[in-house]
Amino acid sequence: MKRIMQICLSRIVISLQALLLLVAQFATGTVAAQPAGPRVYVTNSVSGPDEYSVSVIDAGANRLIATIPVGHTPKGIAVTPNGAFVYVANEGDLGSPSDTVSVIETATNMVIATVTVGPSPLAVAVAPDGSLVYVTTRGGPPGRIALIDTMTNTVVGNLQIADPTGGLAFTPDGATLYVSHSNRSEVSAIDTATQTVVATVSLPFSPTVGGSLAVTPNGAFVYVGGRNGEVWVIETATNTLVATVPLSVNTIGGLAVTPDGTRAYATHVQRISVIDTATHTVVATVPVELVPGAIAFTSGSCVRGYVTYYGAVQVLKPAPVDFLMGSVPVGPIPAGVAVSPPAPNIGTWTVQAPMPTPRAELAAATAVGADGRSRIYAIGGRNADSSALSTVEAYDPETDTWTPVASMSTPRSRLAAATGLDGRIYAIGGQGLSDLATVEAYDPITDTWSTVAPVQGECWEGQPCRSGHAAATGADGRIYAIGGFGFFSPRISMAVGTASVEAYDPTTDAWSFVASVPHFGVGRYLLAAATGPDDRIYGIGGAVTDADGFELPYSAVSAYDSITDTWSGVSPLSSPRFDLAAATGPDRKVYAIAGMSETPAGRRSVMGPDGGVRSHRR
Repeated sequence: MKRIMQICLSRIVISLQALLLLVAQFATGTVAAQPAGPRVYVTNSVSGPDEYSVSVIDAGANRLIATIPVGHTPKGIAVTPNGAFVYVANEGDLGSPSDTVSVIETATNMVIATVTVGPSPLAVAVAPDGSLVYVTTRGGPPGRIALIDTMTNTVVGNLQIADPTGGLAFTPDGATLYVSHSNRSEVSAIDTATQTVVATVSLPFSPTVGGSLAVTPNGAFVYVGGRNGEVWVIETATNTLVATVPLSVNTIGGLAVTPDGTRAYATHVQRISVIDTATHTVVATVPVELVPGAIAFTSGSCVRGYVTYYGAVQVLKPAPVDFLMGSVPVGPIPAGVAVSPPAPNIGTWTVQAPMPTPRAELAAATAVGADGRSRIYAIGGRNADSSALSTVEAYDPETDTWTPVASMSTPRSRLAAATGLDGRIYAIGGQGLSDLATVEAYDPITDTWSTVAPVQGECWEGQPCRSGHAAATGADGRIYAIGGFGFFSPRISMAVGTASVEAYDPTTDAWSFVASVPHFGVGRYLLAAATGPDDRIYGIGGAVTDADGFELPYSAVSAYDSITDTWSGVSPLSSPRFDLAAATGPDRKVYAIAGMSETPAGRRSVMGPDGGVRSHRR
């Protein structure tokens, strides 16, 4: 498989002067549960390693994630609007005729029903409301289109129509279904309310067998691929041919319109032609090898085209710059391709009142004030001049306002903070003019800070300090400082992380070392931590420095049991990351949020909600 270039990764750019709050329930139940993007479904139409099957591609990572056996010689394929089911037409051949449609449940990637529709089913289309599936059957007279009820997966009707050997395409409102006839050089328009043909459009030549039919998202035009290398444009308002786009002398293999409706892409021998839908003219071509086939586009924030090809599906980056990004191996002769709809928006981001002091590398914690109301406290950090801050500001969600509160006695950034069972917020270590060992406790009732015992962990030149670490409150009431930057290595001229963990007991005002976090010989820094519903503390991700001085993002997640003083590994993150955050939600899941996907020494790629938020539930 060719290495695919940078995959779409939604990014969150958080203003230093704004608090972005996410109110959401995430569907993933484990760290590596759901694919990172939409799914692409490809029919493998000949025998071979993936004999008569459907390949499933995760479009977020562009990798094959499943192969599903279906009926003989699958060709046409379509996904329901809710993404729950895939319908596959099993055409068969002369030696092994077929008359079935396989129904795949996308949640399990299993065939849950086989529907008998008639000889040689070829093209499939699902009505926009998801109620009916239309399947052309071209074997034996008379021609017909079978109607499958998606609730019962049974045939509930048949449309008698001559030569349904081309493709099927709905207008966005579902009112009209267009059918191309490859032996009659025509396209028919069917009124889906009455299930009758209301118009027939004559074409200059025969349309492509089994496909090459697409309607623009606004429903204004139908694009039809011809066996003579032309693309014809039908205006739906009048059902008349309004343009002809000559491309080559070879059959058009596939046609698809981008989700924004600005471009139509037609595949043919050794190229993909890009048609401007405003002018119906070719504005670009993408060279390819041999003969590409069907094409379909993902929609949403990351649009990619998927083109069937010998033994693979090619991934196309569409306009404004068209190029092939790489390929994903599937069966030897892929035929049809369909994509799932974009995932529904889960939760919403809203911009709240700006935080008065712009800053980064801060800590945050929630505590209850003297008035009994919970507030979010933004603690310390670093300003635009890279100066550490002692500033603390409290955000009240009920009034959407910020209020300055008492500052810490020591400016600090890259600190960690946790709210103890005593209601106080503990600001631990960090970086000021130097790395810090000091710890301060904030009492939200009296709006005062007080100094408590410093941490003991050694870092620079053997001095106690802790920065770039994580903190969490254990079920035993102790505050845990986990990992962080360690000592400075002269050999590699850089900081090496520490695996040490220490716990603060507010009742004795003392820190003590506990079991170190597992680290395979190297310590972790810029990690996150949260206490789960099982009372274990989860150390999540981070960065490590190996023996050669290379900084590497980390995907491992470890859980600490304060009763047994032991760490154990749990499911890793689906992607390595550092400088992330973590929290336990009211749904009893631990959330790993955002972060960087590369090391501090390299380019920092911000991880967002598309693949940037993962949850773990024990």
